Amino acid sequence: MKITTSRLFDTKAVIAALTAAKVSGLDDFVENLGDLSDQVVRILRRRVSLGDNIDCLVQSYSMVHDVALTVQNPDPKRLVQHILATRTLSFANPVTALAWSYTAQGDIQLKAQLLGAPSSAVMVSMVMYY
Repeated sequence: MKITTSRLFDTKAVIAALTAAKVSGLDDFVENLGDLSDQVVRILRRRVSLGDNIDCLVQSYSMVHDVALTVQNPDPKRLVQHILATRTLSFANPVTALAWSYTAQGDIQLKAQLLGAPSSAVMVSMVMYY
């Protein structure tokens, strides 16, 4: 089914129902809710990604359990504020902890603990928030 604003939220029908029920003062709220639903539908149609809405980058690195990995800041003009591990390509070895810090050279040092302490590298995706 194609998503349309009228299927999601019909402001005219809601206002008519509220009027029939003798509920007043909600017209502005209903209109704003209708505008919000219209914006959500537009976003869903365009397949907006996380990076389109939040100042962040999604990166993937090959990580070895409890071994520090130093990487360059993907955007050296800005400072990373938070890093969140989002997934691993190994279902058996998800990230249980991720620590990170800046080096004296401005690079980012990452250290991940992986469930099961695998000896081989596991690809880890993470979001870097600016």
